[in-house]
Amino acid sequence: MREFGVCAPGMPVVEQPGAYGLALDHEGRLAVIDTPEGFCLPGGGIEGAETPEATLRREVLEATGRTLSLQGKICEAVLYGTTDRNGACVHKIGFFYQIILGEVWQPPTGKGCRLLWLPRIEARSCLSQHHQAWAVSQVAKG
Repeated sequence: MREFGVCAPGMPVVEQPGAYGLALDHEGRLAVIDTPEGFCLPGGGIEGAETPEATLRREVLEATGRTLSLQGKICEAVLYGTTDRNGACVHKIGFFYQIILGEVWQPPTGKGCRLLWLPRIEARSCLSQHHQAWAVSQVAKG
């Protein structure tokens, strides 16, 4: 599994698993979510006993209002180094899937989220989390 960043020695560590989708349109552009916190891939944090696949379906629906079709797992990657509000090092475990975004099922419920379709190079450079940017390079050529 590819790893990015480090935690300071002796710092408490908090795990944050998440699932993210890599969706390409017919022109080869990548789906990116513009949020108040920055740009990210569609997806988010796993809650409780949720599977990564269930998380991805829930998070994509919240951010885009769309359903999705899972095409398969692409990769996993870890991001260390950010800190939570308690000063612990966050260990973000990312599960990345190739997806196809479906029809709009409902209005998006994510506050301030906007779906954009960007060329892969542009998407990769604007993603705020290194493990997500790396995952973009793992997508099969469309």
